[in-house]
Amino acid sequence: MKTIKNVLNILKTGLLLLKGDTANTAHFPISKYPFAIRLIIIQGLYWRWIFNIFIGKKQSITSDKKVTVILQSYKRCETINELACSILKCSFVEKLIISNNNPEIIMEDWINRSDPRMILINNSERRGAGYRWILAEKENAEYFIAIDDDLFISPKQIKALFLNLIQDPDIPHGLFGSIFPKRISDLNEDDVNKYRQYLSSVNSEVDAIHRIYAVTKAHADTFIDYIKQMQSDAFGEKALGIEDVENVADDMVISCTSKYKPRIHYMGYILSSPNCATKGVALFSTEKDFTKRRLMILKVAAAIKYKKTGNEQ
Repeated sequence: MKTIKNVLNILKTGLLLLKGDTANTAHFPISKYPFAIRLIIIQGLYWRWIFNIFIGKKQSITSDKKVTVILQSYKRCETINELACSILKCSFVEKLIISNNNPEIIMEDWINRSDPRMILINNSERRGAGYRWILAEKENAEYFIAIDDDLFISPKQIKALFLNLIQDPDIPHGLFGSIFPKRISDLNEDDVNKYRQYLSSVNSEVDAIHRIYAVTKAHADTFIDYIKQMQSDAFGEKALGIEDVENVADDMVISCTSKYKPRIHYMGYILSSPNCATKGVALFSTEKDFTKRRLMILKVAAAIKYKKTGNEQ
């Protein structure tokens, strides 16, 4: 029964991608093509992703390094099985933790895969994206990759991202990022929302990474340390806690956990879920004062980083 449901969800997602949401059609390198051509390319990429997950070869690395992957799900359970299969196609993945942040469902109803490396967590209350770093703190792994549930990333892309982290473990790595027009301490809401330079499909140093994060245990521990410092009012206009960061700005904080700026990498085009920006599903569309709260948290995190390292973000 699960297999039939999974197949129907795969077909449904393929049909929804024909709507041509801007998350998939507006970004380089396919944005230069006519809209109809973009839809054809997106369909080709989606079915190639499905093929690689179920029929393509496993991905391995020559190093003996292992990574723990944290995948969170909130109201995107229809594609979580395929994401899990993509991650588990990588032999260097030591553990896959899937955190169900929606207490209205049970994740076992949606996963049609058995693997001793996979751990399912059904939370009794709604959790935000930043909960992944609380999970990471409890693990003994040296390396982590945290993935948003709206990214259709391939095993080969996971491998390439992990290799970048192994090569340069001092900084957080990702595939999507932002460059802000001013120093973080001087930013306003328009700078964060309208005037930032949002990048993907390039190799670049950035001010913040989004959506997928390759980090070390040191970065994850530093994230928790920053949260503890935010709980005092020494750095901002109000005391902040894990709930604030968890719901709106964990990407901003993890981006500040190194002495140096994070980097993003070109690894081919990555599809997004057709409901990646749907109101009621995407946090930025549901959280009150989303940009204002993100900016405040970003400034506090950058101030803590400056005090700790002497480097401005």
